[in-house]
Amino acid sequence: MEYAKILNERGLKATPQRIEILNQLKIKGHLSVDEIFTEVKAIFSSVSLATIYKNIISLQDINLIEEVKIPNHKTKYQLTLHGEHIHVFCVSCHDLTDYKFEFEKFEESIKSSTNYDIQNVDIYIRGICPKCKSKM
Repeated sequence: MEYAKILNERGLKATPQRIEILNQLKIKGHLSVDEIFTEVKAIFSSVSLATIYKNIISLQDINLIEEVKIPNHKTKYQLTLHGEHIHVFCVSCHDLTDYKFEFEKFEESIKSSTNYDIQNVDIYIRGICPKCKSKM
C-alpha cells in the first residue's frame, strides 16, 4: 500500500517512522504502543517512545489507525483500511484475530428495533485459540 501518498492526501508528512508504524500494523495486525515502539526502534534506533505516541495520535486523527480495546488488557492498534470485522480474543495467550463479518444486516436489525442511528460497532469474542486448546 502506498502509505506516503495516503499520509500526504490526509495532510500529514510521510515520515519514515509513520510509514514504518503503518507497515508494522499491516504485517502484525494488532500491536500495543510498546510493541510498535519495539518494532520501529529495531529499524530506527534513535526513535523515542514519545515520538511513537505522537505519531499514533496523529495517525488516529486522520483515521488511518484505530484503537482496539479489550477490557483488562493493553490497548492495541490496527489499520482502519482493512474492512469490517470482529475481533476474536484468546483469554489464554491474548492472541487477537480478525474475523470478517457482514455488519449491514446486523446494524439494520438494531436500527429497526431501537431506532438508533448506528455510528460505530465494536465487537469482540473471547475464547481459547486452537494453539492453547491443544496444550490443555
